[in-house]
Amino acid sequence: MYRRGSVNRMDATATTKDRTGTRPDSKGSAALGWWLLADLILVSLFALIGRVAHRESLDFAGWFATASPFLVALAVGWAIALLLGVDAKRVSFADHTIIAVTIALGLGLRVLSGETAAVPFVLVATVVLLVFLLVPRLLVRTIARRR
Repeated sequence: MYRRGSVNRMDATATTKDRTGTRPDSKGSAALGWWLLADLILVSLFALIGRVAHRESLDFAGWFATASPFLVALAVGWAIALLLGVDAKRVSFADHTIIAVTIALGLGLRVLSGETAAVPFVLVATVVLLVFLLVPRLLVRTIARRR
């Protein structure tokens, strides 16, 4: 029952728990933010490199048209990973989900937007995005484990 003069509010940090039943680690949350930023930069760089390699214009509209299917796919991958419980301290199934969704959905959205997805493009995009998104995770987490 609510009593006059009492404060009836919930402290979000006191009630928010991860799937293991414990409070989220603020360092882990910060690390996830850095990983998301790194992924956004690397997917953006992927689109920029593709435009340079094909001698296409480097204006914002052109870059955005190339990058947007993969950026949308990255956002969906991250949303799924957060639901699965991505772990900032190790490469997990959620990380693989981010990578797989970014590649598969990104290619699908590219086709739906009217662009081509020839086999050589699919192969190059898959390898580049796999390297860009997986190798940094493996390197950082391997170095962190050795400390």
